Amino acid sequence: MLELIVNGSSNEQTPVPAAQQDEQWQEEASTLRRGMDPENASEEGVKKEILATPAVRHMAKNYGISLVDVVGTGKDGRIMKEDLMKHVAAKEAIREDLEVILSYLLACIYLNL
Repeated sequence: MLELIVNGSSNEQTPVPAAQQDEQWQEEASTLRRGMDPENASEEGVKKEILATPAVRHMAKNYGISLVDVVGTGKDGRIMKEDLMKHVAAKEAIREDLEVILSYLLACIYLNL
């Protein structure tokens, strides 16, 4: 079954597949997190918009984290060491939660065999 979401003004409505609409929303949300206008976003603009010290960039590289996903709390949205560490802690907490859920699911599957 294909779910359609209507996109457009009340005078002009064009059906858009739900999956495509979801991808568009994710792209726009990612662009807005970077503090950019979705209409004028480009890869070059993303690199110029990320404010972080070389030390923070190095730490992010060591942790394997893209700075695009980190919200900066410093002046002009600069990513501080604390911002990066909070992001790392949040990702670790999510990973631990997923491990617990996966263990539970595997146990349920094993018990029902």
